[in-house]
Amino acid sequence: MSNLRLVKEYTTSVAASILTYNDLFTEDFDCYMVTMTGKAASSAAGGHLRVVNPYDGILRIAQYNWSLRYMKGNAGDGDLKADGATDWANCAGVYDTTGGESVWYIFNPYDSSKYTYFIGINATTTSGDSRAYRYGGCFTNQDSITGLSLAMDNTMTGTIRSYGLRVDV
Repeated sequence: MSNLRLVKEYTTSVAASILTYNDLFTEDFDCYMVTMTGKAASSAAGGHLRVVNPYDGILRIAQYNWSLRYMKGNAGDGDLKADGATDWANCAGVYDTTGGESVWYIFNPYDSSKYTYFIGINATTTSGDSRAYRYGGCFTNQDSITGLSLAMDNTMTGTIRSYGLRVDV
């Protein structure tokens, strides 16, 4: 039996540039795996990831720390990072017109006495070139986080699923 329990699943079939999911996380789990399979409508869509709480909605405060490693078939590798940003920039993943997929692990989102951490990967192609991204971050405001919001550079469709990781003892 799998230790992953499906919590929520959403499919966005009409292309949009802001995809907000308010109830991906509950008090039932401390660790979540979130998958996002997407397809850009016209040109590659990369974006920014923010957390959502049950009271104020999308949190746009300067409490996001993040870093990422990009690996591009046509442009080499590189690193980006920021502390005290208003989102996890470039960490929502990149989705080309042929599609792309991200997998994120989110730790302690619902626990308002702890920071929310995340690590993730993304794989896609852009104009035929393979690309991969690895990223991690921390939301340093102790808040109860119930969801995620993706603000994309271009419009896209996609399916997002959140799974709670159950620990059997």
